[in-house]
Amino acid sequence: MGDQVRLSRGKPRPPGRGAKKPRAHNPIPGRASPAAFQVFGELQQREFDRSPWPMRIFEHGTFRFLAVNDAAVKLYGYTRKEFLAMTAKDTRHPEELDDFLTTLDEPTGYFRHRGPRRHVRKNGEVIVVEAVTQDIQFNGRKARLSMNIDVTERKRIEQVLRENEARFSGVVESAMDAIISVDSTLHIVLFNAAAERMFGYPAAEIVGQPLDRLIPARYREVHRSHIRSFGKTGATARSIGKLGDISGLRASGEEFSAEASISQLEIGGEKLFTVILRDVTERKVVERALHESESKYRSLVESSSDLIWSADAAGRITFINEAVRRIYGYEPEEMLGKPVAELLGDGHWKKSFGFFRKMLAEDRSVADYECEVRRKDGQRVVLSSNAIVLRDDAGMRLGVSGISKDITARKRMEGELRQSEERFRLLAENIRQVFWIAAHGGENMYVSPSYEEIWGRSRESLYRDPRSWIEPIHAEDLPAVREAQEKMPLGQNTDIEYRIIRPDGTLRWIRDRSYPMRRSDGTLLTCGIAEDITDLKQAEQDRLTHAIHQRDALVREVHHRIKNSLQGVAGLLRQKIGKYPAIAPGIEEAVAQLQSVALVYGLQETRPDGLLDLAEITNAICSSAESLIGGRVERTFERNSQRPACIAGAEAVSVAVAINELVFNALKHQPAEAGEKRARVALCETGDAAEIRITNRGRLPAGFDYAGGGGVGNGLGLVRTLLASPGGAVAFNGGPNEVEVILKLTPPLLADRQETTAR
Repeated sequence: MGDQVRLSRGKPRPPGRGAKKPRAHNPIPGRASPAAFQVFGELQQREFDRSPWPMRIFEHGTFRFLAVNDAAVKLYGYTRKEFLAMTAKDTRHPEELDDFLTTLDEPTGYFRHRGPRRHVRKNGEVIVVEAVTQDIQFNGRKARLSMNIDVTERKRIEQVLRENEARFSGVVESAMDAIISVDSTLHIVLFNAAAERMFGYPAAEIVGQPLDRLIPARYREVHRSHIRSFGKTGATARSIGKLGDISGLRASGEEFSAEASISQLEIGGEKLFTVILRDVTERKVVERALHESESKYRSLVESSSDLIWSADAAGRITFINEAVRRIYGYEPEEMLGKPVAELLGDGHWKKSFGFFRKMLAEDRSVADYECEVRRKDGQRVVLSSNAIVLRDDAGMRLGVSGISKDITARKRMEGELRQSEERFRLLAENIRQVFWIAAHGGENMYVSPSYEEIWGRSRESLYRDPRSWIEPIHAEDLPAVREAQEKMPLGQNTDIEYRIIRPDGTLRWIRDRSYPMRRSDGTLLTCGIAEDITDLKQAEQDRLTHAIHQRDALVREVHHRIKNSLQGVAGLLRQKIGKYPAIAPGIEEAVAQLQSVALVYGLQETRPDGLLDLAEITNAICSSAESLIGGRVERTFERNSQRPACIAGAEAVSVAVAINELVFNALKHQPAEAGEKRARVALCETGDAAEIRITNRGRLPAGFDYAGGGGVGNGLGLVRTLLASPGGAVAFNGGPNEVEVILKLTPPLLADRQETTAR
């Protein structure tokens, strides 16, 4: 039994190609048959307790644990007391219980290797272990000893190797160059898609056929000779060479020239030749590197990226794997015979050597021993090592064996990460703006402390409910915020302003800018900065209010002065009517127009918003016409809308002059026998339009055509010009004794109803 326990110091050889089948007879002379239960004595108990490998003993039938060593306690996370209250089924994966029960029916007199199976640690983590078991008698009870080796990392590496092979296959099949592999008999074993296109054969038809099918008859011997000769000169397991230009034969019988290179790979003594062909008629300057897979059957030690080593009792290195080249820059031969302190020392050789001498003397294992060493080129490397004491069959200490992992990059990254996090924390936690990072699954990954000051809510409440920051946003601003949020998963920048209502009822303005960022795995995140711009908004509003007041005062003053100037000019013109009776009608017409313009500016003087009521303008013009010409203008006003029809300040002069001309014409141009001059003006406001109907006695002159401009005279010609822009239309209806003018106004001459809301 003692010999059997000592077998656990080396990792068991995984089953597979090259593994020896168990013999039918007892492998150790003098021992019981494999079906017998070996007695577990004091020596075995000491070996059991000291072993660095996780070992457990459970009873047949009840499956209750009878003993576990320290390594098992460390691996599974249970205390020894918890283990002894459990059964072996408690640590097996639920899906593998049936397989576990089946193995109990197979007696194991000596150690028996069992393939990978899943175990469950106390924290719920699933690990993959390989087990070596033996049936024993423990304190008079039939039991099973199980040594469990954690191969979770090894299985991960194997998966990576399989993925690499899959990638290799993908590269081969997607390559633009034809790739053909043949065995030592020059029969085709691989024919990629590019080869199918080049030669015109499907792979299913050509694989297994001799290479001669792809070579013109007159070149077959030459090309076979080149390949065989390359195989003889390329004595190494892997070699690459050029064949130069060769001739190929397509399925159609067409011959072509191709540039070819050849590589040789030897696996398990079997040579494999791979020829890469590029049709020189479609040559592309593209370099393709073919990555050869490492041997599938190399030993676990030589395939490990970690440093695996052994040292004798004197502390001299007796074995070291090829990882020493990468980690130390030395050849394995250079390290053999050197003190282990030079391998794992931190510059204090005596201290390091004394530590390992003490390890040998106290007969204990070492886990996660970190040290800093110097490479051959002088660079510093940080290693993490696990080591155990080696013994011979008689229990004599032979030396130490261990595994060392290069953790230099990890240590450097940890240090850089600590520094980066410290810089980030100092920046994020001391700025007045809210810095935030969010994933597109909805959760907030980070929010700086300023959130509590600006929003008046705790960060904990935001982490609990990632959307709670939206709740205080003003209802009018929510659509813009939601629109910005829809852009974030698309990787677009956003810059919006919105209002929030704090818990104390105060309203604050926020400017929120976001930017896309990505994790190292490519996952899209969004980060942003939100700042309180309430003070800036208030200052901007104060400046705007002051500017508006100044503008209104200036506009009123300008309108007042223009009105006074126009009235002064009109007064001067009236004084000339008596002196120059021949031009009196023209002067009266000019005075009427000046008065209508002065009227507009007089009204604008009292309207800071620049909007003039159409009814007010019409009424004032009618009154002015009565005073200048005499006669009477009957006025009716009908409003079928909630807001009055208004003329914008920019259009008011044009519209007023046009109305003035139409009203004055209605009073002036009446027959003499009609007696007192009379006219009717009816204003009707509906929706977004207004209509003015002006009616007077008389008739339209012969040849009158307002639309075409015939017989309109200067006055109506001016009206046609003033109302030529969109929004104004004039029509004339003439009867035997009455003339009706219809003036229709719509935007833009008529101000939009929404613009009158402020009034």
